[in-house]
Formats: sequence, structure tokens, C-alpha cells
Amino acid sequence: VPIAGHARLDGDSVALDGLVASIDGVEVVRQTARGPASQASSVGHQVGVALLAQGADRILQSLTQS
Repeated sequence: VPIAGHARLDGDSVALDGLVASIDGVEVVRQTARGPASQASSVGHQVGVALLAQGADRILQSLTQS
């Protein structure tokens, strides 16, 4: 399963892009979040929760059903 995360640090801020896609690339969910670098873990959690809400959980579950 294509899964990606890319973080960028800009001074005291962090930006995180996350992506989960189906193996065939038909379904793709993406999310970006920004916040203080001191709260990087929270920014990561925010991206993860948003990806799941957009269907990443369904994409990941489809692997075990194949």
C-alpha cells in the first residue's frame, strides 16, 4: 500500500503532508496540517485522524480481505 509522510520544518513551524492510496492508485486520500514545531506529535496525530476519516482505514483494511 502506498503510504507517505513528508514533514517540513520552517523556523518554529512544522508542516506535515500525509497520503494513503490503494495499490492500484484508484483511491487516494491526502491531508496536510501545520502547527508549532514543539507540537509536531500533535500535528502528526491530526493528519492521521483526518486520513482515517477520509477513508484510509478502509483502504488499509482492504489489504487483509484480499
